[in-house]
Amino acid sequence: MRFKFWCLLLSSVLWRLPVVQAQECGLLGINESYGLRHKRDDNGKWGVLDERNVLIIPFTYEFTNPMTPDLIKVTMSPGAVKMWGAIDRQGKQVLPMEYDELEAAGCQHLQGRKDGITYLFNAQGRVLYKEAGTLRFEMYPGLHRLVVSKLHLDPVHPSAIISAVLDTRTFSPAVPASTLVGEAGANQLFATVVPNLKQQPVRKLLPFFMVPYRNQSSNGVQPLHRITDVQGHTLVDSVIGYSYATTQSVVFINRSLGSPEIVTDTLLRPIKWLSGKYAFVQPTGPGNRWWLVGSREKFGVLDGTGKVVVPIKYKGEGFDYVGNNWFRLHTRNRGDTDFTFISTANRVVDLPGYYLEGSSSELGAHPFVVKNRTTYKAGIFDLREGFIVPARYDALVPTADGVVFFQGDSAGYMDRRGRITLLTSNCQSLSTFTNGYAVCGKLVPNASRDQFPSAQIIYTTHAYPVAVQYAYMDATGKLLTGYFDWVGPFKDGYAMVIKNNETFMINAKGHKVQAANGGLLVSYFAAGVAVAKLNGTYTLVNKAGKPVLPGPYNAITTERISQPNSTIFTKDHRGNHMLALEVPKLEDGAVEVVTMNNQKQRVKLAGANQ
Repeated sequence: MRFKFWCLLLSSVLWRLPVVQAQECGLLGINESYGLRHKRDDNGKWGVLDERNVLIIPFTYEFTNPMTPDLIKVTMSPGAVKMWGAIDRQGKQVLPMEYDELEAAGCQHLQGRKDGITYLFNAQGRVLYKEAGTLRFEMYPGLHRLVVSKLHLDPVHPSAIISAVLDTRTFSPAVPASTLVGEAGANQLFATVVPNLKQQPVRKLLPFFMVPYRNQSSNGVQPLHRITDVQGHTLVDSVIGYSYATTQSVVFINRSLGSPEIVTDTLLRPIKWLSGKYAFVQPTGPGNRWWLVGSREKFGVLDGTGKVVVPIKYKGEGFDYVGNNWFRLHTRNRGDTDFTFISTANRVVDLPGYYLEGSSSELGAHPFVVKNRTTYKAGIFDLREGFIVPARYDALVPTADGVVFFQGDSAGYMDRRGRITLLTSNCQSLSTFTNGYAVCGKLVPNASRDQFPSAQIIYTTHAYPVAVQYAYMDATGKLLTGYFDWVGPFKDGYAMVIKNNETFMINAKGHKVQAANGGLLVSYFAAGVAVAKLNGTYTLVNKAGKPVLPGPYNAITTERISQPNSTIFTKDHRGNHMLALEVPKLEDGAVEVVTMNNQKQRVKLAGANQ
């Protein structure tokens, strides 16, 4: 419930600076490959593909690893011990292959180690800084700062890491800079810039560093943090942890666990009416216009000026915003959770004895599904009108298109006002509609694996084993011909099914789809081609059913792509996903195949769209 991020010390958080330097180098504090990815060929050599899956670095290296949008780490050294270098997208050498290690160092920068020295390089391979020892660099060019972390071996802290923050405008490769932020303490990561994440395309950084250290006391070693400005001046010390607002541009500070929150503005100035009073503070509502506050398990809401919106008197274990000016209070009742809804107009709605099906941050915006804790029947409840649909259904499943309901051996669809739009009998499983068709599942009692070799057999729901069989249904409730052991969604007029361990495609009439060569279609189409199978061999065919590869193969590489609305719901809430959309895996107009001699090859397509 608490929107709390403890000890945000990992430099892998993605932040942006609204400055020219950050826009030129991309994300601040970490490098992304921006679509570059490495790949190995059949001979074990590595190359690199760009965002369009075009091979830009040929398969010549022992290993490749994209480090930044433009720089790629490479080696030609075989075996376990490798020497590393860097090349750009055009394959031009940026750093020679003579470094024991190369790593990303933030914003198009790299760091390399050799002969006991760690070097910091820019995107052109120029040395910006170097220091003896095993160090970790992280550049923040928008703040003109470099964070340095060094492994420090001593008898007391054999794995201590010392952090320093340096001014990149003052140092040179030959002259180390003065330390702006000093020792970070034992067994800790390097300093981290405090983020101010906004729900905007551009994310800003607060001009502070969180520096970890350890405090030795009578109670042992305690991990703490201090907040400094970019000049290294300590602003807040002895901090246990902190979090941050998403739009209010404030920082939350815990000086000790369980103590009241300190809430500050972006200059770390405490906001007096929020600070030191509440053990729990969290921004909420549209544009974070309100503050959820709590003290001694009592919750309430304040507006942006400190005015009380919801009195701080509601006792519970949790409090959150659920949309349309409504808040939800969680209370424990003999091991169960009861809900009370409170509006900004101080209207109170209790729902004792019911629990919510799933969770939603917009419960106040529309009717929602509840289930009786005693009868286990489901209904639809509205915070303004009460029960719209009494709790009488075996199951109600809200979806983007409405509500799927189950009652006895019937299933169907209704809107959120309870109006039934389609009812179908003998349907114990049901999906939403995709491309004009839904999936209806029935249970076959006393089923065996011999009868249904590839079906789902359920042994626990009934006193006897049952098999699940699926058929497709159109918008009028009419079923297509035939039941199948498993099914996929319709796409472009075709759907993948499995029956008796055979996988094939059917058309909108429920018939198997045959290719021109007499084979069966066994995949969905991608870029105008699909996989066809004939006598145990495979090829690719276009939408006219004609082959677009020179010959049959033992295998053709496919991939699965995501498909929304692919869940098959059941009245006992076993949600099954349909078969994935399996399509040929095409890269640069070619596909990887396994020849009849069991050799992997890449073969170009011809006439795919004919």
